[in-house]
Amino acid sequence: MSLREGSVIEFKDKKKIASVLCLKVDLKNVRVINESNKEFNLPINKISHITDHILSTAKSRVELISELNNLINKIEEKVQEVNLTDLWELLKDDNEQKYDLKQLTEIYFGSEASSDARSSMLRNLIEDNIYFDSKEGYFIPKSEKVVEQILLQKKIEEQKAKQREYTIKWLKEVWENPNNASKLEGADKIIELLKEIAVMGSRSEKYSEGVNLLSDAELTEGNIEEIAIALLVKLGIFDEDQNLLLLEYNIPLHFSGIILEELPKIKSEIDNELIKRKDLRDLNTITIDDEDTKDIDDAISLKFIDNGFQIGIHIADAAHFVQPDTILDKEAQSRSTTMYLPERKIEMLPPKLSENICSLVESQDRLAVSILISFDHNNELSNFEICESVINVKRRLSYKEADTITETEPLLIKLTKITEHLKEGRLQRGAIVFNVPELKIKVNEEKNIMIGKYKQNSPSQQVISELMVFANSLIAEYLYKRKIPCMYRYQEEPSEIIDFNSSLDPAILMYRQRRLMKRSEISTTPSEHHGLGVKFYTQMTSPIRRYSDLVVHRQLKSYINTGKLFYTEDEIKEILNMSEHSLSTANLIQRNANRYWLCKFLLMHIGSKTPAIVLEVFDDKYLVQLTGLLTELPLFKELGVKLELGQKIEVIIHDVKIRKGFISIRIAKEQDTKVIIINE
Repeated sequence: MSLREGSVIEFKDKKKIASVLCLKVDLKNVRVINESNKEFNLPINKISHITDHILSTAKSRVELISELNNLINKIEEKVQEVNLTDLWELLKDDNEQKYDLKQLTEIYFGSEASSDARSSMLRNLIEDNIYFDSKEGYFIPKSEKVVEQILLQKKIEEQKAKQREYTIKWLKEVWENPNNASKLEGADKIIELLKEIAVMGSRSEKYSEGVNLLSDAELTEGNIEEIAIALLVKLGIFDEDQNLLLLEYNIPLHFSGIILEELPKIKSEIDNELIKRKDLRDLNTITIDDEDTKDIDDAISLKFIDNGFQIGIHIADAAHFVQPDTILDKEAQSRSTTMYLPERKIEMLPPKLSENICSLVESQDRLAVSILISFDHNNELSNFEICESVINVKRRLSYKEADTITETEPLLIKLTKITEHLKEGRLQRGAIVFNVPELKIKVNEEKNIMIGKYKQNSPSQQVISELMVFANSLIAEYLYKRKIPCMYRYQEEPSEIIDFNSSLDPAILMYRQRRLMKRSEISTTPSEHHGLGVKFYTQMTSPIRRYSDLVVHRQLKSYINTGKLFYTEDEIKEILNMSEHSLSTANLIQRNANRYWLCKFLLMHIGSKTPAIVLEVFDDKYLVQLTGLLTELPLFKELGVKLELGQKIEVIIHDVKIRKGFISIRIAKEQDTKVIIINE
């Protein structure tokens, strides 16, 4: 059939065949109209089939479109009559033979096959991806092996599609009512995908997969990560307050069975150690710590001697029980530190060690590394001794208890005087002391959030803090002078020292000085710690909860016992690098956990007011500190309201997004009467 005006022609449109009416024929193109009354140019070389149907172009456009649609419907009905499997079965043995459309139509329908038969055959062949290949207007039967592979792949894809339907249905059911959700085969994979999306978000390689799946399940309202979290909570996989960073960094919450099996082998061995150690059990030794602390690293004692007095700083000898290169040691190194989160504590060492055998528990003989420091009557250092010891804590005090007797208890009276002297010396050497309270957030088993400000400069806290700084500085200098490799901490001098006698509010002065402080660094080469006002500094007073302190203990104990090094400098550097990374991760997790629970607390106080002070003024906003919550937040400027530096105001909690750690505030109005109550 030749091409002319009125011809119904067919061409391949993507992966389907379209029928159109020819309105005009040029040398290279034909002007056509489709069943939707859309008119366009079609290159002649794109035509796949010229049907026998001729429509009168003299008719109205409406009539032509109607006739074209009727014709297409008729062809579509005939499409159902074609079974390409049968045709392929007939021709498959000769898969090198190529056939044109007319030949295949006549083989299937007979030699008298109509134009509509050719159209229906063409549709089947073009839309088929199983039995025939198409090339240059000809069709070639595929080999039996190729067809088998295609059919297998198609079956797999159909199964995947069906599984996806089940998965989408299951996700919808879980979202609506998890208790009535049907069981899903392969649910574990979906749960793992949801976990990855919840934890990693857009950083996950499977993020797009997760987004598409939840979108297909019509779960698109809100943040995609929060939807994944909500699903996991509904499934009972996640707790509502799941700490995602613990999952991201693969932080173990418990100790493995292998480690726990090793613990019964660890004995306190006090009697055997008495032969090798200094017996200091007769000293009036006390501990001062938070009332709920169980892992007690340090104890102190006071003894009057000829020409002065002796202060004992006794540090738990965790290194005696945690032997190097054991499973326990490797686990401690991997954890690097004990993490104190509002809702839980994640120990570096198992509780049997951290809260019992190593911990300096009241009335129990315990192994320690003691620093016995002699002072003259003028509170000046005379000499000191470092030794392995056995001690017995006579009394355990909390900071609150100790603060009530600092002016009546002789031991505390003397310790207060000497530590004031030590602190004055540090201040003269440039130490910068931040007398800023600490915001403590605790969450009990019922998930009640308790928030309070706790002073860090109470009399007893200053005694303990000052003695620990002194002990760490003394040990650092001792190791340095003997050229013993160690982890030294240092801090460069701040770029400026704030005048704390300024008329500005102390909160502003502390904020400014904090911003001017350089970061504390750690190295095997000592340098001055300007923030503390000491020439040498290490950390060895918390070996139960900090692995780097444990390493310093090993180095120190080896030297005082044998005169030899336990670690080379290169080994110290390697441990340092690993520990610093782990400590950085732990600090991140602790910061985020505190922010999470603060946000959750404030979410319950939307619309409530709290006092604040303006720390800094910018063009479009202020930086304020919520003085009751010790939290710095931006406060965007409002029309007609101008605040001054240091101005004390009240703000209300306007919006909170818990998982993002986002808190927005605005200036309180007279009608805002609800108040956030914080324990001072």
